Amino acid sequence: MNQIDILSPPSDIDGLRLALGSPNLSVTTRANWLCELARLLARVGLTEESLKHAKEAIELAETHALPSQKANGLDAASVCHYYRGDHLMAIACGIDAYQGFAEQNEYAKMGHVLTSVAASFAKVEAIDLAEETLRSCLNIAVRLGDDFLLARTQNTLGITLGDSGRFDEAEPFLNAAIVNYQRLGKSENIPEIMGAHGNLLKQHAKHLTAEKDIEGAKQFLRRGIVMVRQGLDDAIACDHQYQIATQAGALGEYYFLLGEFALAETHFDVALARGRVLNHASLMAETMLYLGRIAQENGNYADAIQWLRKGLTLTKERELKALRPALHEAISSVLKKMGETADADAHADIARELRRNLSASHREIAREARAMWLSHFSRHPMITSS
Repeated sequence: MNQIDILSPPSDIDGLRLALGSPNLSVTTRANWLCELARLLARVGLTEESLKHAKEAIELAETHALPSQKANGLDAASVCHYYRGDHLMAIACGIDAYQGFAEQNEYAKMGHVLTSVAASFAKVEAIDLAEETLRSCLNIAVRLGDDFLLARTQNTLGITLGDSGRFDEAEPFLNAAIVNYQRLGKSENIPEIMGAHGNLLKQHAKHLTAEKDIEGAKQFLRRGIVMVRQGLDDAIACDHQYQIATQAGALGEYYFLLGEFALAETHFDVALARGRVLNHASLMAETMLYLGRIAQENGNYADAIQWLRKGLTLTKERELKALRPALHEAISSVLKKMGETADADAHADIARELRRNLSASHREIAREARAMWLSHFSRHPMITSS
């Protein structure tokens, strides 16, 4: 039976798994679809399985001397490592993918790789590198006339600028990304970007709270709720389970910050239920953190400790280092309320040590990432030329 090339893969995980079972796919199609499956699995938190498929794609491409498919596999591996929280490996795989696409003159794919690399730069607090990388991506997208790359880059740049407190600069990029995604008919991307816009408003609200402008903060949180609720509605409309979970969790956080704990708990219950179905560890652990905080606010200290310890156990089992300090801090807060001062202080000490370790790790990764950028990315003519 002849093997066939099919350009467009199924858009869902189950459909891709089923399609990959066909013996009639060409090697090129199989490699590309394995990469797409790896990306989809990584985004819903199944990072170990996703990495297995990315490695299979790379090996298949190497065996059959398919350089573009190998670069695609490395890009998929970069995405997997990003969602695992291993940002140095994400950047390293991204470099290899970028060079592979550059050798094939596949400029749009180079731009998408740079967008992913920039997200890892931002995660290790190398904001200047993230911004430089993303502005390079904008240059590539405009020169190629690639509206999808443009929208994706605008979204990532808006998130990056917002996370660094540059709210007025961030919002136009997010607004432009929403318009471009809608114009392109990319409905599956809308919930994520609506959530990103809502997160920008939440960050602004936290800044105003720190400045003692409580009413201003509440206004931004209310605006954020409108944006995220739209994202949730869009996710429900296209049955995007991961986005339903994340947008429900985001709404829970906004209501928590507003002190509306019953509404917050309702949305976190939805997020946790969906997270369990997806087996998405970080989503579940973060939801447990907030359910613990809500229980504390309601004076239910035993329930609070139970939720927080469940979340902490999950972070240890699934190696979610970034969430551990917040869980130890929350446990410390509850124990203080219960009068267990010694145990509370012990958890506070652990949280401080974990934060110091994370900060040191980020600095080291950022140092290595900076060297990689200077050696591999910044000299390419598609980036440096106007």
